[in-house]
Amino acid sequence: MNYRNYYGIDLGTTHWRFFQLNASDKSQAPQPLSLTICDPARHCLSAALLIDEGSKILACGERAYEEITHHDSSISVNLLDAFKLCLGNNQTVVASEPNRRYTHQKALSYTGKLLSKVLERLQEEKPNCLATNNQFIFTHPVHWGKTKSNGEIEGEILNDFVVTIRDCFPERLQDNIHFVAEPEAALISLVQTKQLQELATGYTLIVDIGGGTTDLVAGQWTAESLQDIRYFGAAYGGNHFDQVIADSIAQRLNLDESQQFSLDRQLRYYGRKFKENLSQQARINSSQPVNLTVLLASPTNVLRQAISLTCAEFEQIAREGKYYLQHSLL
Repeated sequence: MNYRNYYGIDLGTTHWRFFQLNASDKSQAPQPLSLTICDPARHCLSAALLIDEGSKILACGERAYEEITHHDSSISVNLLDAFKLCLGNNQTVVASEPNRRYTHQKALSYTGKLLSKVLERLQEEKPNCLATNNQFIFTHPVHWGKTKSNGEIEGEILNDFVVTIRDCFPERLQDNIHFVAEPEAALISLVQTKQLQELATGYTLIVDIGGGTTDLVAGQWTAESLQDIRYFGAAYGGNHFDQVIADSIAQRLNLDESQQFSLDRQLRYYGRKFKENLSQQARINSSQPVNLTVLLASPTNVLRQAISLTCAEFEQIAREGKYYLQHSLL
């Protein structure tokens, strides 16, 4: 079949991103595809859900974090995020540990719920996206497994992920869905956009510092794909920097251990907001602080406080994490 468009879909730990590439003109760079549920500035969707006791979705993306501070306290709700980290977790659930916050099956379920919401919006806002002459390409970490040349899936985590994704799509589109390892997708994108003019002979090293993990992948690029893949992964990524900022916010608000635990996801949300804003501020004026009003909804009240954080203060509180990341890379 001659495809009209390719849609690249990256279901990240912190953000989900969607890209469109015109199949008739592959010399063009993939363009971000934004929906009304996405952040309009960054063209991404926060990997978060706000659900009620009956597992009904009340909000998703950034709105999930915002709505938690305004919901009726008499109604029990649950804020879920960063579920990608728990794919493959078959250990006992430990709410305070990001990689064990949910079971593998729960993480799959939440992934499916959020993807179903995305596909609903695609159908409403961009119905041509779900035409049978389009192809959908999902990326995944190397250590989950791989797709063999005959189409079979190798790897239990990847197989479960593939089943979850396919269950969200109608039968008529099943042959249009494909899965590519993240480092291979990164190389293809660099070549496609001419940021990488020529691939050197021998091995190529890809360093992927993501939302929840840091992966070093080496492989030999061939005409078919990335071969002889070797990888190293450390459970340390951008969300760990969110956490240290969240801990700093909790200290400034004088939260006790119980309060900090119950408000963990909201605190990490503001940790991420500070991190992203500080990253932008560092390019303009690193001495200028970032100012945010922090709103935290507990079962009994809403805490509100204006907080400032400078790049220098962030460097100080994130020092241990930076050393750990550098050690992992070396």
